[in-house]
Amino acid sequence: EDTGCVVESFGRRVVVLRSGGERAPCKLSRRGMDLVAGDEVRVEFGERDDEWTVVERLPRRNVLCRSDSRGRSESLAANLDQLGIVVSPKPASDPFVVDRYLAGASYAGIAALLVVNKVDLPAEAGDLSFVEPLRAIGLPVVSVSARSGTGLDELVARLAGRRSLLAGQSGVGKSSLL
Repeated sequence: EDTGCVVESFGRRVVVLRSGGERAPCKLSRRGMDLVAGDEVRVEFGERDDEWTVVERLPRRNVLCRSDSRGRSESLAANLDQLGIVVSPKPASDPFVVDRYLAGASYAGIAALLVVNKVDLPAEAGDLSFVEPLRAIGLPVVSVSARSGTGLDELVARLAGRRSLLAGQSGVGKSSLL
C-alpha cells in the first residue's frame, strides 16, 4: 500500500506519482471514481495481476471545475496552489475566457497568475488591452516569450514549489512554456 498524486488521467486508468517518486500506471478499483490531475490517492499493488490499483481518493483541498456542454460541473484538476492563465497576442485571446478562468479559480479558492506569452511579437500583433486593468486590480502578471526566453526566470520562480495548472486557449504556448 502507498499514496501518491495523480499526474495523468485517462478515464479508467491513471498515472500516479508514488510517494517514492516512481510513476505507476494504475487501474481504478471501481466505476465512477472521479479522479483528475492533482488528486491525492491511496494505491495498492495486486500480486495476482501484477498491477497498481487506486483504491481511494483522499480529501481534496480544492478542485477547479468547468461546465460541460450540458451545464454539468466537470472537474479539471485538484489540490492546486495556483492557476496560470496563459494568453498571447496570436491567436487572439478572448478576455471572456480569461474572466471565466479567474472566476473558477476564485470560486475554488485558488490563486491566479496571468502569463502573457509571445511578448517577442510586435505590439500590433494582437489586442491585449484587457491585461492592464487586471494588473491594476492586483492580478499578478508575468510577461514571457517561450521562443526567446524573456521572462522565463520570473515565471519559473512563481511556479517553484507550487502545484500549478497552466490553462488557456489553443495556440497560446502552454506546451512551449512547459
